[in-house]
Amino acid sequence: MSFRKEKFMSLAGITAVEHPLNELKNISRSLLDAGIHGICFSAYDEGQQPGDQLTEAQVRRKLSILKPHISWVRTFSCT
Repeated sequence: MSFRKEKFMSLAGITAVEHPLNELKNISRSLLDAGIHGICFSAYDEGQQPGDQLTEAQVRRKLSILKPHISWVRTFSCT
C-alpha cells in the first residue's frame, strides 16, 4: 500500500460530543451530498438482533435509502 500524506487522516472523523446536533446534521448532509464510495452496514431494524430473520423487503428498503449516496455496499447479517 502506498502512503499519501494528504490522505493519512482523511477518515479520522470528528468528535461528535464537541458539536451541537444541528451542526452534526449539516456535516452529515454535506457528506451524503458529496457521495460516499462505500459502506458496510447491517440491515437490522431497531429492536432486532443477530439471529433474527431479515426479510428481503427489509433489506431492499434499507438499500434503497443508501442507493442515491453510495456506490458500494457490503451488508452483514443478510439472509
